[in-house]
Amino acid sequence: MLILGYVLAKRYPSLVIPARICSLVWLFVHVFIFPNSMYLQKFL
Repeated sequence: MLILGYVLAKRYPSLVIPARICSLVWLFVHVFIFPNSMYLQKFL
């Protein structure tokens, strides 16, 4: 995943900022919104 991200960032530099924003939103939601780590597993 790390290597794929590096290759995509080198090939498409315009995607770096949106990817960072998505990562920060994902981190914020999973750390501050969901009550525990198994919250989404209940629905699957």
